[in-house]
Amino acid sequence: MGESAWLIVGDFGHICGMVSASRKAVDVIKMAVIGSETLARAAAASGPDYLYWFEPGETIPAEALAGEVADLIMQERPEFLLSLDDSISRIIWAKTVTAIEAAAVGTLFDIACLEDIKQARHLIAEGKSVEIVETKKTLAGIFDGDDTEAAGSVAAINRVSVDESHAAMRFVGGSQTASRKDGIKAAKRVVGVGYGVGTKAELEVVKEFAHCLEAEVGCSLPVAKQLHWFEEERVVGITHNRIAPELYIALGISGQPQHMSGVRDAKVVVGINTDPEAAIFRKSDYGIIGDVSKLLPVLLDQIKNY
Repeated sequence: MGESAWLIVGDFGHICGMVSASRKAVDVIKMAVIGSETLARAAAASGPDYLYWFEPGETIPAEALAGEVADLIMQERPEFLLSLDDSISRIIWAKTVTAIEAAAVGTLFDIACLEDIKQARHLIAEGKSVEIVETKKTLAGIFDGDDTEAAGSVAAINRVSVDESHAAMRFVGGSQTASRKDGIKAAKRVVGVGYGVGTKAELEVVKEFAHCLEAEVGCSLPVAKQLHWFEEERVVGITHNRIAPELYIALGISGQPQHMSGVRDAKVVVGINTDPEAAIFRKSDYGIIGDVSKLLPVLLDQIKNY
């Protein structure tokens, strides 16, 4: 049958890109989809060779099916185990990595198979360098590459029956609450705050700027974790909030892969940074080289007078 890769899909994302990257390295692509029929159909259109659909239903969360997915994948030892970077996919990916004793590299954007050696490429040093790692074991990673157009035939959807009575978890209740985290995810415009903003005193101008744009304020992980300027529910990035606003303005953010994974579905990205070599500019539609503390008041005046 040749080399194979299993891909885990728990939400919409760069599915076609993950299939395309895998197609360059292996002969057979198998996909486990955990979610709605709409998600399964979208995944099937991305062109895998085989697709297995796990539908959680109304009584159990998707994450509860991690064991069932791992059991299916354990039936063979694939060369690669890739996942999208949403929370559901990552949980199921982590369970499977442990079950098949794979070598996990974290994020990656490209893979290759050289006989019994599996390789992965991922970004380091704030996206300025590419590191290549290799292993003889199953190589596992969270796909962090760009998306592509669908290629190949639409795969048949094989529905896997789920025994809800043996599920690891089930829903027992819940309620809706107003949350700033929800505000970030639903916002059409988001202003991101990074170290390069300067001092905490600048935040008042940032908030006024965001208010004039009718935007939510987000931040990078270090700003919340180390500077404590915002609560972690405001963090944008692979481990926290993945957002898809019409406009994302990054203020003093260097553009590390962990952060940019959280905004890669944004329609327009504007980066403002003093460093002309900052990685943010490689991911921005528009870039401004300059000091945020000096540029922001000028931009604010322009918006107010527009």
